[in-house]
Amino acid sequence: MLAIFLPVTAVLYISAAAATAHLTPGRRPADFGEYRDQVVASLRRPGYAKAFPATTRTSHDPAEARLADVTAPALVVMGEQDPDFRDPRAEGDWIARALRAQVVMVSEAGHYPQSQRPDITTGAVLRFLESVTGRA
Repeated sequence: MLAIFLPVTAVLYISAAAATAHLTPGRRPADFGEYRDQVVASLRRPGYAKAFPATTRTSHDPAEARLADVTAPALVVMGEQDPDFRDPRAEGDWIARALRAQVVMVSEAGHYPQSQRPDITTGAVLRFLESVTGRA
């Protein structure tokens, strides 16, 4: 058995590179390599490597409790392949119902549909803005 021990920051750098690939199933944006490198570099900044794991252990309960208070028009844009959710469609529909929002499910996209499919998301956002303001 071979055991390799790496400092936590080294593990986070490796994990960040792997995670960015994991979060972008479907189409990858043309600048994906540059984006991944920026994520890894950001973890090298003082305090970030230590603070990052805490973001994965937060509770959404406080935000969920306030959803009914939202009165502004809302648009939910979600990748059909978002790995954060067992059923991205059900998650998108749930948040859309809670916010009385429109929902756009983006094909060939994971957690970053705005980067992976700007051809779909840009039009969806502009149509939403026009429906709300009368102009985009």
